[in-house]
Amino acid sequence: MSDFKILSICIPTWNRAKCLDTSLKSIQGQTNTHLYEDIEILVSDNCSTDNTEKIVKKYQSLGVQIRYVKNKENIGGNNNFLQCMHIATGKYILLLSDDDILAPDSIPFIVTTLKEREWGVMHLSNHESEGEVVVYNDYEKFIRRASYMLTLISVNIFRKEAVEKTKLEDYKDSYLNQVPVFITSAMLVPDSVVINRPMFQYGVADNAGGKYPYFEVFVRNYLDIWKDFLQLKKIKISTYKYLKRDVYNYLIKHHILWLLFNREQINKKGHVGFNIDNAWKTILQYYGNELYFYTSFVWIIYHSIKHRVGKMLKTILAKLAKHE
Repeated sequence: MSDFKILSICIPTWNRAKCLDTSLKSIQGQTNTHLYEDIEILVSDNCSTDNTEKIVKKYQSLGVQIRYVKNKENIGGNNNFLQCMHIATGKYILLLSDDDILAPDSIPFIVTTLKEREWGVMHLSNHESEGEVVVYNDYEKFIRRASYMLTLISVNIFRKEAVEKTKLEDYKDSYLNQVPVFITSAMLVPDSVVINRPMFQYGVADNAGGKYPYFEVFVRNYLDIWKDFLQLKKIKISTYKYLKRDVYNYLIKHHILWLLFNREQINKKGHVGFNIDNAWKTILQYYGNELYFYTSFVWIIYHSIKHRVGKMLKTILAKLAKHE
């Protein structure tokens, strides 16, 4: 078996044995001895207290070649991500969330495409609107296409060498330390690629999301990362402005509606709740001089009223039904 691997599939995990079981099952169903010539499967266990190790051993006994690392103590989620990046041996790395499930035949497809040429980043999209494989020869065009999806670990395959070329310590508390690695990777070679076909089932964990300060992460931390690249003249101001508006339209505006206006979590199932302390202060600091921020309140207020009226009518109808 060759020591050289095209792809490392790295799964950082902690106390999600059930999810990990499902994720590894999806990998088992599409790997074989020949494919292990090209891939490494790495599970980095952040000192789990459930039966995570037992789950890994189960799949190892079934022939799944898993490199298992168990930390002696919990080093924190961000550090566990970084550890995966540093100890992976593949030319490319897929950081796979332990509650994301790979679609059938996705791994062979990824490996075949990675072998075709040198890529900066391979972005895995579940959408099929542009054609199955779309190549970008300009990294800024690719960055605009991927946009806020660069925050997601499981959909971006990046070059291992980008890890050493990124000052990861500058982003260790950002919750987004993978983002500058993805950006750096896209800049290393001319071509990046978007794969438009069903590749994942996302976030199957009941306790997915929550706890972290949403607006601090996706406004301040996210935009500050892009500002760093802007100051280094790695991206144009037009690209920065595009990304700033795009993340507002798709990630911030809707959360203003649900978290700040309606005081409700978007996904209530098992959700522990986002931290919204100083949310308005952060939003105004970064978007207070943008006209689209203020015009968006027409949409926000309309949908807030619609939601509240809908809830009120539902309550009234439920009471009337009881009296029938």
